[in-house]
Parts: sequence; C-alpha cells; structure tokens
Amino acid sequence: MKTNDITTILNQLDSSNPKVSEELYSILYKELKITAKSVRNRWNGNDTLNTTALVHETFLKIVPEDTSWQNRCHFFFIAGKAMRQILCNYAEKKNAQKRKASQATLDVEDFKDIIPLNDRTIIEILCLENLLKRLESEDALYGQVIECRFYGDMTIKETAEILKISEATVKRKWNFARAFLFKEIKAAS
Repeated sequence: MKTNDITTILNQLDSSNPKVSEELYSILYKELKITAKSVRNRWNGNDTLNTTALVHETFLKIVPEDTSWQNRCHFFFIAGKAMRQILCNYAEKKNAQKRKASQATLDVEDFKDIIPLNDRTIIEILCLENLLKRLESEDALYGQVIECRFYGDMTIKETAEILKISEATVKRKWNFARAFLFKEIKAAS
C-alpha cells in the first residue's frame, strides 16, 4: 500500500467508523509487527513481551487517542513512543513483582498477567530508560531521536521528517546518543 493511502486512512480515524480502524489495523499490522520484532531483537532476542502482544498493545494504546495523524511517519513515531512505554512498564512491573516475591508468599493469581521477562532483560530495559531520561534532561531531542530510530525503527530520513529537523541533526543526535549509551553501559558492566 502507498504511503498516501495509509495517511488517508489515518486521517479517517476521526470519523468514529469502526471499519476504518479495522482497515487500518489490517494494513499496518505487518509493518507494526516488523517494527516490534526489530525492537524485541534489540534486547538480544530475550523473552520480552512477544511480538504479537507488543503490536496489539501498541495499537490499542495509540489508536483510541484523539490524534490528527499527519502521515505514516507520524504514526510510527507515536508507535515507537508507545512501544518504549509498554516495554518499560512491563519491566517495572516485573521488577516490582520480583521484589514482592522475595518479601512475601504470592498467590498464583498475582502472576497471571505478567509477561515473562528474564532478569537481564529487565535490567537492560530499566537501565536504558534511566540513561535516556538523563539524555532527555539535557535535550529532549535525544529522546525523540531514540524513540524514532530505536523504538520506531525509522530511517534517518523519516526521523528528520517527523521531527522537522535536518538529516544532519538526526545523525549528530543519533551518533551522540549511541556513543553516550555505549559508554555508560560499558562503564556499568
């Protein structure tokens, strides 16, 4: 499907027509699944939220919002933000459950909706989130570039388009953020 067709459907979401939402979901499902799989693979293939669940949660989180979608890139920018939040929420929830488990006896019901995350993945997700917040405190653009490139699986050109900045700025922010994250993660190891 062409990008213009996707943008048209995204703009029709305001019409409260459930068929539009279903059509959008069927069209973008494959693309969202590729993006979600790419995001998950960045965690060394660990058992974070499975790809299908991540796609469904992302879609449920972003479609009901009263958003005027500008285009396909804008949709994937918002999807990247949602994936970041979903993964961080699951890591925090799992980490809290782990602490709770060491302090008290748990009922099986406490774990029924927890998505399996191994300890290393929890630490990686939370560490990355803390480092991203440090970067964002210096310049919010770092976080937006990371959301586009890392979580949204967007190209430099798409990132520049959605953030309304030059490709050179995207490259500079992306390279600095990657170098900063690499240095901080290596120092913590």
